[in-house]
Amino acid sequence: MLEQICRDERVDDVWLLNFFSTVTYSAPKKVLQFISLREMWEYGLVVKRYLEYPDISMEELGDVFEEIQYYLQQKDYIVHFVDEALESDRINLILNISFHDRKVTFRSWSLSGEMQESCLSYEDYGKRYMVCGLSGGMVRFDIYSPVKQKKELHLSMLQKRMHGSKIFIINRKRCLSDNKGISASSKVMREWFTVFQDVISLFDKKQLFTSSFVIRDEERRLFETDRGYGDAEHLGQMIKVYNKLLGRLEKCSKRC
Repeated sequence: MLEQICRDERVDDVWLLNFFSTVTYSAPKKVLQFISLREMWEYGLVVKRYLEYPDISMEELGDVFEEIQYYLQQKDYIVHFVDEALESDRINLILNISFHDRKVTFRSWSLSGEMQESCLSYEDYGKRYMVCGLSGGMVRFDIYSPVKQKKELHLSMLQKRMHGSKIFIINRKRCLSDNKGISASSKVMREWFTVFQDVISLFDKKQLFTSSFVIRDEERRLFETDRGYGDAEHLGQMIKVYNKLLGRLEKCSKRC
């Protein structure tokens, strides 16, 4: 979902570097992750609204999807909460509504995190993902509209994220103790380092300081060396260096 929004022309690259310059540890998932949709909304990167439909019947599905299509035409992003517990990760990303053949194209995610794209008729989608015809059943769609941002570095915001985003030893231990999450966390750390280098490049272009002030050659090799995503020792080393790099960039940015 975030990747879709990040590719939107209304979202400026500099803002993305601000928000993807750090990661956090998710206790419920026991993995490292980037900024969440909730944070994107709270920071004002997207405007969020929602639609709720109580007690939908199968006959009313056409009206529901017609309303959803209006927002798709505005190039908004539509999330359907498959589970009524809104904190659940069970969501579908609605891509297209076809009135002609009454079909819904959407993306969903398996428990393992794999994404798949599907196309179902209104009726089949309703039976599989909605509580149609059940008294008290609720269907919820969240609508996210990217907000066009000014092309600014927002140095104070970057410093704030640097200061509050180090991974403390207790969370590092928790992260490394979950064998299932090590692969996902390692992937996040590699992706984070790519973004971090782009952040440093911004400072280079402004001739504030060079990357050699922040990143050592051996630290760069650590993230560029492929030892597999299931290596707990390697992940532990990346997390330690992550903390060091945030500290150095924070100091350098304050001098600027």
